[in-house]
Amino acid sequence: MVRATSTPSVPGLLLGLLVIMLLGYLMGEEFGYGTLAWAWFVHFLLMVWMLAVEAGAPLPYDGRWYQVRTWEPPLYQALGVYGFMRLLRAVGWEWANRQAKKFDGTRASLPAYERGTRSSEFNHAVLAGVGLVMVAVAVFLRAWDSAAWLLGVNVFLHMYPVMLQRTMRSRVQVLLKDGRQIERQARAPRSAPRSRNGVDHAECQGEEAALE
Repeated sequence: MVRATSTPSVPGLLLGLLVIMLLGYLMGEEFGYGTLAWAWFVHFLLMVWMLAVEAGAPLPYDGRWYQVRTWEPPLYQALGVYGFMRLLRAVGWEWANRQAKKFDGTRASLPAYERGTRSSEFNHAVLAGVGLVMVAVAVFLRAWDSAAWLLGVNVFLHMYPVMLQRTMRSRVQVLLKDGRQIERQARAPRSAPRSRNGVDHAECQGEEAALE
């Protein structure tokens, strides 16, 4: 029996945005707009809203965009993405994130983990776009302090997570590709001394064990 689940409607999601705007306005009037606390508060509300969006609509997690180019990981590394990852590890966020992606360190859980990186990347990319719109509005209003804090929080909460998800997915995609190749080679007839691409069956088994 399939249990019915309720999903937020489009009017409900729009109402959520209006609530966020109202709460952001009240927070800004009370504590000031040009503060880190205000910028963090607004982005936190947006992340909660994005979770409702993800729960209520099928999102595009497929497409060429999710294929990581070879030049991306070195660029993200130069921008300090591994330092960001170490920070997440220090506060325990990476462990919680792996649990949410159902990754247990085995090759069998890699597809679910790879799919989870797509979901996280999409969510953060959308929120980064929303954040840049808020920065543009703040600049238009000459609210320089607000623009600076919004941009800084946007980079930390969304842009670096996008880079991290793409970096991790590039590594996972290599493992998945190698794993599929090894599985094909392992299923080759044992009577054949070498597979069609010239790789020994024993070598395949050794590589397969190394990936686990």
